[in-house]
Amino acid sequence: MVAHQCCKLTHLCSQCHTAAQAACYVSGVGLAASVAHQLVYTLPRARTALIEPLGAPDAASAAAVTAAHVVYGLSTSVHALVQVSVIGSHGALAVGLVNALRSSTVSVVVAMLFCSPASPGACLTPRRIVGAVLVSLGAAVWAAAGKPQRRERPHAD
Repeated sequence: MVAHQCCKLTHLCSQCHTAAQAACYVSGVGLAASVAHQLVYTLPRARTALIEPLGAPDAASAAAVTAAHVVYGLSTSVHALVQVSVIGSHGALAVGLVNALRSSTVSVVVAMLFCSPASPGACLTPRRIVGAVLVSLGAAVWAAAGKPQRRERPHAD
């Protein structure tokens, strides 16, 4: 388990030595809680919690709704696992950059797929284009710079 590598789940969060370890611990607990909720609560109640509220008229639609929920749950869990791993190895700044890149990517993909005169809110605007370019350039510069080197502090005698 990745969360175990950066902060052992058997220890209290106060025993984590860095903010990254504490964030990793919290993300790991959140991932475990999310997966448990999906397996123990949501999937056993799929018909009343998912299918009936959406009005799925037949078994094929019900299967599609359930499959979509499972895929969404799996992708959310993979995202949380990656977040735990990135926090543990690169810190919270890397997670912030990944989230910013994801938002920029979503803006561009949504515009490519859904932009139309009927949906002008899905189209790229100059502000969205500038934001996506700045986020992408910032992430590239950060990645090219590499990990910062820690300087040794001289001991005061």
